Amino acid sequence: MNKTSVFFLLLFGALSWNACQQKAGPAETPVVEIESFRKSKGTDCDQPDTARVNCATIDFQYPVLKSGAAALKDSVGKWTFDYLHGMLSSGAIEDVPSANTLEESAAVFFDNHESYKGSVMYGAFVAECGSEVVLNDGKHLTLAINGYTFQGGAHGNPYAVVATFDAATGKILTWDDVVTDKAAMKQLLEAKFREARAEAFQEGFEFDETFPFALPQQFGLTPTGIYCYYNPYEVGPYALGSTEIDVTMEELGALLLDVRR
Repeated sequence: MNKTSVFFLLLFGALSWNACQQKAGPAETPVVEIESFRKSKGTDCDQPDTARVNCATIDFQYPVLKSGAAALKDSVGKWTFDYLHGMLSSGAIEDVPSANTLEESAAVFFDNHESYKGSVMYGAFVAECGSEVVLNDGKHLTLAINGYTFQGGAHGNPYAVVATFDAATGKILTWDDVVTDKAAMKQLLEAKFREARAEAFQEGFEFDETFPFALPQQFGLTPTGIYCYYNPYEVGPYALGSTEIDVTMEELGALLLDVRR
């Protein structure tokens, strides 16, 4: 083969590779839709909420991945279902059977309600949640679900989850994936927590052995930084409630790993 033939062969290969690259383009941004699951069971579910004494109601708005990597679909689906099933089985009778679908989880919820019939725990049960797509830039997907359930007792249980998924692999990011120094991040968040809940500290609340301060379990990347959510009981008593904290990229500075740069 002469030099001219080699040249054109290499040129053809380079042009073909470039054409493939242009055709492939950037990774497809996943499509997320918020779907509804509503179900109720009881004798007075047609009455106003305050008048119900024999009704169990489910009202979920939850995220569903309509397009994207298969691994991401599996990860989002499992994360979402685990949360919803956890809400519906909260406080349920012992040896509750496992569930693989929302319909099966709903049956657990309704059976739990029926098991309290005739007791002071019987009444209006509720499980509800709303969802939000916080970030979806083709590289990362951050989802938040904020729910509330009441299944008898002194008070209901609000509980939110937040997670950032790698759009290509479906991996849920941990603090090790996001910041360079967890101790420094903890110090930054404690300062912002004290600022956000200044009134509680003025009234005598303080972190201690029972409620030590920690990095939140629920957090995610946003277009402008990191969003953190502390559920009740996580770093304080139920009466303290939940706490939301936004940390900007400017505040994070060198703490932010290259994952968002």
